[in-house]
Amino acid sequence: MRKNSLPVRTTLFVLLLATLWGGNVVAIKIGLRGISPFAAAGIRFGLALPLIALWAWIKGIGLRPRAGEVLPLLVVGLIFTLQISILNWGTRLTLAGRATVILHTYPVFVAFLAHFIVPGDRLDWRRLVGVIGAFAGIVVVFWEKLSFGAGGSITGDLLCLGSGFLLGLLTVLIKRSLEHIEAPRLLVWEMLIAVPLFFLLHALVESGSGYEFSPPVALALLYQGVVIGCFCFLAWLSVLKRYPPSRVSVLFFTAPVWGLPISYLLLGERITVGLGIGAVLVALGIFLVNRG
Repeated sequence: MRKNSLPVRTTLFVLLLATLWGGNVVAIKIGLRGISPFAAAGIRFGLALPLIALWAWIKGIGLRPRAGEVLPLLVVGLIFTLQISILNWGTRLTLAGRATVILHTYPVFVAFLAHFIVPGDRLDWRRLVGVIGAFAGIVVVFWEKLSFGAGGSITGDLLCLGSGFLLGLLTVLIKRSLEHIEAPRLLVWEMLIAVPLFFLLHALVESGSGYEFSPPVALALLYQGVVIGCFCFLAWLSVLKRYPPSRVSVLFFTAPVWGLPISYLLLGERITVGLGIGAVLVALGIFLVNRG
């Protein structure tokens, strides 16, 4: 097997994670029907935090930061807070299907950033063509909104795109951090930093909003917190620690493929031709970026 290539079992496992993540934006959209964006983020990761801490205790992994870890943990925690914050606000302002497609351009940013930050993960001409193709898909998605009024919001779309960039940056920084920080400890401190900030932002910005825990909202928050925030985050970091970020991130181009029909089934969002073409172009572009 060629160096850095993915075993079949690992590939299938990451595809499972991508499928689960494909429903995450839809779950965020449902959760926002009863909870404001910052509060929803705080509840989501407030649910995940004790479960990850319990996993660390079971595995015998200490949670106290070691020498040289405080600054990386602080940087990752602050970027994570910003990334989730603008994702929730962007998702609130646009359609879940659009948000899913736009957010999952992040492997393109991973490929660019890894070229400069991760040794041995280089961007060649073929990957550059893929980057151009993926951004062509984003142009199609935006053009559909500008020209035909298919729903959603340009502001929400741009926020989701910004969240995708931050997610790409976060993926690369976490990859470097995992060289000397255990994954559960990194996740625990990432959330210990983020959760109080989410509720602080809620108090400052969303003080007039309430909490409406209908069954769909509660299930959506549990999905985000337990399935995504705990299981998927831990599993993803375990894979990311062993393989180059651009190699494994490519498999997440399948997330929008699942996100679009899920948004149609659960939210009744129309799958338009432009959005479908944009999703295909994004997928092909990301594939070229990471094709081995």
